[in-house]
Amino acid sequence: MPLIDSTLPSSPSSSGSSSSPLDIIPEKRIPQPPALSRQVCLANNKSLANFLKLSRQNVDDNLKTRLNSIINHHESSKKRSILPFQKPTGDSESPCLPLIRDLLFPQWSERVKGIEYCLKEGEAISNEVKTEESVQLTDEERDKLLRINPYGLRELQANIRNKSIQAQNILNKYKNEQMVEGIVRERSTELIYDYCNLDSFDLNAEFEDYMSKLSEK
Repeated sequence: MPLIDSTLPSSPSSSGSSSSPLDIIPEKRIPQPPALSRQVCLANNKSLANFLKLSRQNVDDNLKTRLNSIINHHESSKKRSILPFQKPTGDSESPCLPLIRDLLFPQWSERVKGIEYCLKEGEAISNEVKTEESVQLTDEERDKLLRINPYGLRELQANIRNKSIQAQNILNKYKNEQMVEGIVRERSTELIYDYCNLDSFDLNAEFEDYMSKLSEK
């Protein structure tokens, strides 16, 4: 699983200028998603499953600590957090918003994209199985197959069964991942509303808008 490995610069001084009330330095170990293909959805390929697990651990499971750091206007020098805080001006936006927009939303969207991709692949494989099951060999085709390989018909049927099992495993796995993802994001959303003064900021609606803009690119 490729990871961003960046060197953390020192926190900006109080005299420094910045266009944002909170400069977010890229997470030292934020996992990067694998390139999506049917192969990554299969049970023997762990790259996507590992990404989903690491992303939730490194981003959502640590969210409370990060929000505390932001709200308290300081960072622990021992933990070397990714979020060196720069105190916002009185009329600035919530200091939580850069964290939401630059860390949470990108990671959430990559997880959603991977899960939905594999669900579609599972459905596609299932449809392929139905098509293959509906194909009836003529007597001539069956005889030709058996002449070439006496076990050919049995192997053909076994391949269809295995493909059907494969499709069901993918669908079961990523439906479960979809459920877990919903629980994780709901918990993170509750934390954000508990810790951040977001006024009229609708986190779920903003995330849907973020996803919509990504799909337009």
